[in-house]
Amino acid sequence: MAISSATDASQTKALKLLALGALVTLLWIAHPLGVGLFLGVLLAFTLQPLYGKLRSRAWNPGVAALTCVLGAVLITTLFIAGFTALFIRRGAILAEAMPELLEPGSALRVSAGRVMSAVHVDPETGFAELQEQARVLGSSAASLAGDAAGATLSGLLTILFMGLAAYYVLRHWEGIVHHAELVFPFAPQHTRSFFGQFRVVGRAVLRGTVLTGLLQGVLAGLGYWMTGVPDPAFFGALTAVASIVPAVGTLLVWIPAGLYLMITGHTVAGIIELVYGALVVGILVDYGIRPTLVGRGTQVPAVLTFVAMFGGIEVFGLIGLVVGPVIVTLCVAILKTYEGEVTGVPARLDREPPRAATSSIQPIASPSAMASESMASESMASESIGPV
Repeated sequence: MAISSATDASQTKALKLLALGALVTLLWIAHPLGVGLFLGVLLAFTLQPLYGKLRSRAWNPGVAALTCVLGAVLITTLFIAGFTALFIRRGAILAEAMPELLEPGSALRVSAGRVMSAVHVDPETGFAELQEQARVLGSSAASLAGDAAGATLSGLLTILFMGLAAYYVLRHWEGIVHHAELVFPFAPQHTRSFFGQFRVVGRAVLRGTVLTGLLQGVLAGLGYWMTGVPDPAFFGALTAVASIVPAVGTLLVWIPAGLYLMITGHTVAGIIELVYGALVVGILVDYGIRPTLVGRGTQVPAVLTFVAMFGGIEVFGLIGLVVGPVIVTLCVAILKTYEGEVTGVPARLDREPPRAATSSIQPIASPSAMASESMASESMASESIGPV
């Protein structure tokens, strides 16, 4: 009996190691597609309320999920295509025009020269360097279109796997959580809390990042148009990109725009642009609207949010702005769960509806039923493939 128990324990340990190796292998294979898959999961979390409404109207689950995903993917593709075309076309035109704006005798050079002289900076040396950089930028602007075309295939592949991941998560999220409860070495309520927190923060981060960026781009573009900044649509799009970094990103666009207006003799318009950018684009959106869009359910202090974003950039690159907050929030959830176990006061982490309110989960079949289903599937597969 002791030998049998030791053998069973050894087999269980070997099976656990094999399962861990299988998981690591899957993650390694999926790593090149990780951005698309991760964004697809967050997209599913964002679409879940719409999916729930369609299901409540007796829509077929597959049709409801497919409708949500196809609509989101179509809108995303059209937006990215239009944004990229605007950004590249107008950016190339502005880059090619920069050397002319810095020529001797131009209004910009005369006004800026006075400012540089007032702060004891040699205008000729400064403008010579600026002209050289502008020529380099202008000569390389034409290659941006070619680079964008080369990245089209990669972008389409990312969007494809984003859609596939979003569809799968919408259809099978409850099943994923249920099987995780059975497999993970935690109490079932802790596993469900972790997954619920992941769902809440994933939805909040994606929604807050995208909608806040769009809103800041539109409001900034309106301000550029009102104050007479050249090409307000381009700079509005640039502000939307910069808004990915909260609080400080948009400063890199609207402050130079206001200073440009003041240097070129439009002092009142420049002051209005600076005040508008600070109050509307900065304070109103970043500290008023962004918290509303993101929500307060993530339970993560503001300082940790900034650490998560900037640290995420260093570790994961640009996608770290989304990955960082998700990881940090999950770490906080784990620490709070541990604290609850130590203190005996359970921590309620997720804001998801209770299990009874969600869609029903099919029970796991018995081994004999699973074997019968597997044999039936193999038989159908062999019939569909036919003889070799």
